[in-house]
Amino acid sequence: MTPLYRLLSVLCSVALCALLGSAPAWAASVFYKWVDETGATQFTSTPPPGNIPYEKVSTGTSDPSQGEAGRAALEERIKQSDLQRKAEGRKAAQKEEEAEIAAEKERLCSQARKRLTSVTTYPRVSRTLPDGTVVRLGEEERQAAIAEAQKYLQDNNC
Repeated sequence: MTPLYRLLSVLCSVALCALLGSAPAWAASVFYKWVDETGATQFTSTPPPGNIPYEKVSTGTSDPSQGEAGRAALEERIKQSDLQRKAEGRKAAQKEEEAEIAAEKERLCSQARKRLTSVTTYPRVSRTLPDGTVVRLGEEERQAAIAEAQKYLQDNNC
């Protein structure tokens, strides 16, 4: 099947769908699909001439009352599809937000683990005050920093 033939088939199918979608409910309910001698797909309301093989394509109904019901059912399906798509979008956004929260939690847990390692490994720990001066932590402050880091890790399931 050549690309041109595929393109023509797709275009004919799209044209048929547009035609059938815009046709009034009382229009013909059966069309004939067949391929002519040039390889183009044809859709007609009558069977092809001669012995050309064809396929019947039904549009569903020719009863106007069923056409309105069908249209209402289609609109309901579209509405449900839109609702489902919105729900999926909300779920995706929620998963993304949960992933961001988990990443931030992991970052904070990593900081707490480093802080705990630092204050437990090195007895001479210092900190920088807001004015830029560096002071060494006393043993009580060091033990308080160890307890604080351990509590943070335990409270946040790190």
